[in-house]
Amino acid sequence: KKDEDAPFKTKQMRELEALEKERVFSYTLIRLQFPDRTTLVAAFHPNETVGAVAEVVAGVLEAPPKQLTLFTSPPRTVLSPANTLRELGLVPAALIYVSLPANTPTQELLSAKARLLLDESMAQALAAGSAAAAAKAMLPASVPVDAEASRKRDAAAAAADKRS
Repeated sequence: KKDEDAPFKTKQMRELEALEKERVFSYTLIRLQFPDRTTLVAAFHPNETVGAVAEVVAGVLEAPPKQLTLFTSPPRTVLSPANTLRELGLVPAALIYVSLPANTPTQELLSAKARLLLDESMAQALAAGSAAAAAKAMLPASVPVDAEASRKRDAAAAAADKRS
């Protein structure tokens, strides 16, 4: 009975209502886990593409491999570089796995700057004298992302939001 009394709604009206009900996030926190469980944590705008995430991964590697695959699990879903994080449901936070072709430990693939940051974070945790802090630093070993590149991506994504 209630549906019969409701006015007709166009597709645009239904989409607008869905957007109004949707929670708005200014960023999404992505944890990128390499095969040896080394984890890179970075913040992205929800409308950024998976290609931008792949660029960040390539940026912390000494020699980025030609075949870099990003996927979520379970079930294993390979992420297309053209899709946005929002389209894939990776907002407000997600764990993305990085598949590398070689069986080389991630520590050897990281750039010198990334290795230095990783070593510093582990040294700080060990200096704190807390076994829990050391374990926390070792399990997801976070490498901060270049702040300037992040700002540029945020500005580009915000401009894209205004256009749409």
